[in-house]
Amino acid sequence: MTATNDAALTLAAKINRLFDVYRSRDESEQPVDAVAESVSAILGREVSGAQIGALRIESTAQPDPAILHGLVSHFGIPGEYLTTSGPRAEHVDKQLRLLAAARDAGVKRLALRGGAATDAADEVLDVIKRMPAEDA
Repeated sequence: MTATNDAALTLAAKINRLFDVYRSRDESEQPVDAVAESVSAILGREVSGAQIGALRIESTAQPDPAILHGLVSHFGIPGEYLTTSGPRAEHVDKQLRLLAAARDAGVKRLALRGGAATDAADEVLDVIKRMPAEDA
């Protein structure tokens, strides 16, 4: 497993991770227009799919903090994931990768508790990735 570093964990990479993780195994990513509609409802103002799409490719120099807040609310993640870098963002990203790997491997239930389990997330992620996927 390759360690995530700050250079690879850009805002676009984080937002793309959310689109990838928050779907079921047999479904596609949520369409940017659907996410934009949800973010619009959360914020009480219009947000376009193009604005969300631009964040996914980092074409905006200064992202609108309100839109980031709307994305955080839509996906139900800790707010600092999109607004910070370093150990906390990497920790959340690791949890998201673990969820995606478990989903892709067909894992139905997964319980990790306490600091030791959190520290072992890389090992658990490696094991899950080596598991053969359940046939759909």
